[in-house]
Amino acid sequence: MKTLWKALAPIAAAIVIALIPAPAGLAQHTWYYFAIFAGVIVGLMLEPIPGAAIGLIAVTIVAVLSEWVFFSPEQLAKPGFNVANASLAWALSGFSNGTVWLIFGAFMFALGYEKTGLGRRIALLLVRAMGRKTLTLGYAVMVADAVLAPLEVAAQNRTAG
Repeated sequence: MKTLWKALAPIAAAIVIALIPAPAGLAQHTWYYFAIFAGVIVGLMLEPIPGAAIGLIAVTIVAVLSEWVFFSPEQLAKPGFNVANASLAWALSGFSNGTVWLIFGAFMFALGYEKTGLGRRIALLLVRAMGRKTLTLGYAVMVADAVLAPLEVAAQNRTAG
C-alpha cells in the first residue's frame, strides 16, 4: 500500500495540474508539458522506481503525446511538418551528446566496481606487494586510496542518487 501511493502520486499530480486552466499568456500545450514535468519532479522526490526510469517514462510520454503536449499549433500547421519524426528526433537528441554517454559509462563502471569488489582486491594486492615494512604499507594504503577514491565516490553517488 505504501508503494502504491508513491507510484500513483506523480500521475495524480500531473493530471491535477493538467486539469487546471493554463495561466494567462501561456499556451495550453505548454501547460500540459509543465504538468508532465511537475509529475516527474514528484516522482523523483518519492522515487517509486529508479530516477532514470522515471525520466525515460516522461520522455516517452512527451514523445507519444507530442502533438498535444510539445508542439504549438503553428508548428503543427506548417506544411511538411511530421509530428512523429520531430518528436522522435527530440526524444533521442539527448543521446547524441557525448557527455551523456560519459556519465552512463561512469555509472556502469561504478556498478561493476561495487559488485565485483575490485577495490578490496586491488588493496590486498598492494598490501601483499608492499606490506613488508610499516612505511611501505603506508605507501600502499596511500596509493590504493589515491587510485580508488574517485571510483568509490562514483559508486556512492550512484547508490545515493
